[in-house]
Amino acid sequence: MSRRTHFPKTGEDRQLDAYWRATLRGPLFTEVRLAGSAWTARPWASLAKDGAVTDRRLDGVIVEGEPVEVDDAVRGHQAFAKSVPRWREEGRACEVIEVKPGLSEWVLGQALVGRWLFERQVGLPISRTTVLARHQDPAMVWAAGKLRIETANPRQPPKQVPMRSRFHYGLHDAQLQRIERYRRELGGEGTWLTRVPLAGPAWKPDGGKASAAQTYVPFMRVPGESSAGVIVFEPRHRSLLDAEALDLVCVGRRKLGRGALGLVASYSLFFEQQYGRAPSKCTIICGQTDLAVEAACRAIGGTMRIPPVDVVEVGEVGAADPEAS
Repeated sequence: MSRRTHFPKTGEDRQLDAYWRATLRGPLFTEVRLAGSAWTARPWASLAKDGAVTDRRLDGVIVEGEPVEVDDAVRGHQAFAKSVPRWREEGRACEVIEVKPGLSEWVLGQALVGRWLFERQVGLPISRTTVLARHQDPAMVWAAGKLRIETANPRQPPKQVPMRSRFHYGLHDAQLQRIERYRRELGGEGTWLTRVPLAGPAWKPDGGKASAAQTYVPFMRVPGESSAGVIVFEPRHRSLLDAEALDLVCVGRRKLGRGALGLVASYSLFFEQQYGRAPSKCTIICGQTDLAVEAACRAIGGTMRIPPVDVVEVGEVGAADPEAS
């Protein structure tokens, strides 16, 4: 959510306000800062390398068990940070919240990275991680549950409708140039597939059946095979997915963002559900890393049925990323 001087102001504010007032488990704090210079702890120091760290924010934090009244004013980061030492002594648990109009892989990535940073920088236990979204897709709700993220739609009338295809699958020059540099210089040889089908209208999570947005793996690399360029997946390529080593690849934008982790985490779960086996690893390719996000990706990879996650920084390429939609 954007910064603001009045709350609730935006539609996302109103979602957060409605959820908080319906539960009243404790006071609500908005725009709680993480990474950057917000806290003294630097969990990304384990990477032992130099690089940029971008300031991040959690949309909301509820401190459970702290006295609260329904007419209490919502407060921001400074008020939250001031009380953290006392809450540590009292053992207060917190709910961390992200808010978006639609439930997507990108907001799941924000929640995963935010939870990891909060635990290590703030030092308060987390009772639950929640994403508030009015538009919810059955497959993405299923993935959120596997990642220990709760979902809620606090506003009425609810809009539990499938989202459209969750990824823009038209390849663009910046992606292809990053892939080519990875292949040529950084060990990314193999056969590269795109548009490998995952969830869709016949999605059957845990034996059920619900209409879900059509979803595809953005890129799958099959080491040991060889191809010229990136191949659009067809049924005749199905045997390639039985290879012992499979690398699910997200080619991000110039700077590493939190959403890339949500994509590889949720899509690896979809892939295992669809094909009966998980990818052996996940790779996120970016132009420039963010140390806090990279540390979270590497730490979270290998947990919650997510394969190990590698982050590959390929530097600048000639083409520009398309404008975000």
